[in-house]
Amino acid sequence: MQEIGLDILPLKTKKLVLGHLFTRATLSKECGGNTQDTFPKINSTFTAQHGYTRFMCLSLDYNPWAPQKPGAPGLYFALRDKKTWPESNEIVITRYAENEWNVMGSYKIKKSAPLTDKEFQRLPEVVRNTWVKNVTSNFNGWGAFTLAAIYLRRERRCEPSITDVQGQVDKGKSHREFLHDEVSSAEIQEAFRSGEERINVWTMECTGYDERFKHKLLPQNLLRKVNVKEEQNDHHASNAKNMGLHTAAARKRKTSSKDVIANISGHKRPRRDE
Repeated sequence: MQEIGLDILPLKTKKLVLGHLFTRATLSKECGGNTQDTFPKINSTFTAQHGYTRFMCLSLDYNPWAPQKPGAPGLYFALRDKKTWPESNEIVITRYAENEWNVMGSYKIKKSAPLTDKEFQRLPEVVRNTWVKNVTSNFNGWGAFTLAAIYLRRERRCEPSITDVQGQVDKGKSHREFLHDEVSSAEIQEAFRSGEERINVWTMECTGYDERFKHKLLPQNLLRKVNVKEEQNDHHASNAKNMGLHTAAARKRKTSSKDVIANISGHKRPRRDE
C-alpha cells in the first residue's frame, strides 16, 4: 500500500448515493454481467448504456484488502493464471457480505510484488483457507495452474517453467481432474506456506466515481429523493446567484449615486463676473 498511500480520494457524490448497497442480482439485471464471475463480461446492449465492457467484483473472502469505502485504495490478489494480467482502469464493486455489494469507483490497477510466505501466513485464517479450498474447487479454471505447478514440482523435484505448467492445463479436462485428485489440500497449504506458490498482488488507486452508473442501481424511491435534493440544490444555487447579481447591481446603483453627489459637490460655482 506504500506505493499508492492510504489517502481516500475526496468524492463530491452524495452520501445517500455512496452508501446504498445492492445485490449481485440487481447489478446483473440493471447493468449486465453474470452473478458469479470476478470479471463478468457485459453484453453490448448494457455497454451502450453505461460504457463498461466488464466489472471488477471483489469478495473480501479472497481480497481482504480490497477497497471497502468509495474512493479508498486497496490491493487485489490473484494466482498464476493472472500473472500477466495487464495494468488497466476498472470499475470496482466490493462485496461486504451476502447480498451486500457497493460501487467503490474507477481504479487504476498496477502490478506489485507478490505476497511473501510470511505475509501469506499473516493473512486471516479464513482468507488462507478460502484460497486453498478454491484452488481445489476451481480445478477446471484458475486453480488448475496452481495444481499443475505443485504436481510438476513434486514429480520432477525442480521448479516448473510457465510453459510446462500451461502444457499440463492444456491437456484437457480429464487431466485437470487427474491433477485435482492427485494434489491434496495439505500440499496446497504447504506450497503457499513455504513460498513455493505465491499470491500475486496489484495495487488499486481510485481515480474517480461514476455517479450516473451508481444511479442505475438505486431503487426508484431513493433515486427520486436524490433528484429532488439535486433540484433543490440547483434552485438554491440559482437563487444565491440571482441574489448576488441583485446585490452587485444595488452596490453599483449606490456607488453611482455617490459619484453624482460627489461630482455636484465638487463642481465649482461660476463667478459673478463671468
